[in-house]
Amino acid sequence: MPYGLPEELHEVAAHGMQRRLAEAFGSPERARQVIEGRIVYHHQQSEAGGQQESAAESVAEAALLTAARATLDAQPVRPAYALLDEQLIARRVDRIMSAPVPLPAYEPPSPGERQRRIQAQPPASSPDLGTGGLRP
Repeated sequence: MPYGLPEELHEVAAHGMQRRLAEAFGSPERARQVIEGRIVYHHQQSEAGGQQESAAESVAEAALLTAARATLDAQPVRPAYALLDEQLIARRVDRIMSAPVPLPAYEPPSPGERQRRIQAQPPASSPDLGTGGLRP
């Protein structure tokens, strides 16, 4: 786990990491396979020699990937389907969609209130047709 992270947040961080891995790779197992492949590739690049800079970069990249793999291995494995449970999501959507929707508390105005509102409206002024409805 990251240094300085309170222990009560370790599980939250682990779950977030696994969710991101599942989104990016499909599952933590697939992430391990990809990381292993990249480590092998970088070891081969560093052994092949070539330019000294690229060999040093390959060694450094392999070390970072090895640390990432160790972090991934330290986390409990949860299957990807547990992270994105389609059945649970479908049940929640069905429950929400089938819940009764309360009707708004609307009551039409009484005849007396309707008459008061009509009388309170300002009189409509008719536009001057000769100026296209605009007043000078």
